[in-house]
Amino acid sequence: NITWIYRDKKKQSKTIHYGEDVYISSLQSSDSGSYECIASNNFHASISRSFYVTIQYSPRVMILNDRMTSDVHDTVIVKCHICSIPEVIQINWLKHDQMIMDVNTLIKTQTIDHYQCSESTMEIVAINEYQFGQYECRAENNLGQNSAYIDIQQTSRNLKLKQQEVNSNEINRNGRTALLIDNQEKSDNYSTITLTKTSPKWLPNCSSVYILSSFYYYSLSLFICWIRPV
Repeated sequence: NITWIYRDKKKQSKTIHYGEDVYISSLQSSDSGSYECIASNNFHASISRSFYVTIQYSPRVMILNDRMTSDVHDTVIVKCHICSIPEVIQINWLKHDQMIMDVNTLIKTQTIDHYQCSESTMEIVAINEYQFGQYECRAENNLGQNSAYIDIQQTSRNLKLKQQEVNSNEINRNGRTALLIDNQEKSDNYSTITLTKTSPKWLPNCSSVYILSSFYYYSLSLFICWIRPV
């Protein structure tokens, strides 16, 4: 009897075939690992031979989002994930098929998985209006090259105005929006001005009281003159 056992990078094993020959179609990178052939019969102890299989492939390039928006003068950070066997020869960032050479753009690359996977980061500090557009992350190894793209767009003016309007309505003062309070204050001021310009209803009565008071004092003075001795 002949048995084939496969063990992956995490040392997890499974039996994949019984027989002399094993065929694997549509190879993938996940098929890399250790393959062990075990032979046994009823007369002797089992014997085995194992070997390691490495599946090579051209770079696989991925950017998490294919589109993002930003305001002018903001800092933009884009990460590009690359896996490759054999390892990548070079990773480049391009715009309009030209390598990025802007002084405010920083590019750094680090290995994250035993030389099989890398992460390249592009950071645009204080992006200007001429730097919006489509960017390409391109990776190359001995088997070929592949790319991933991202479109960086400027935040539209209509969206910014809408956001500013929302922010103004969210400014709170003692549980009420400042906008409503300001409107109420304006309304109160208008009411005060209206009242001062309108003649009060008690004004005619006040005039009558003033006339009666004047008549009273005039009569009193005549009476005092009449009783004064000659």
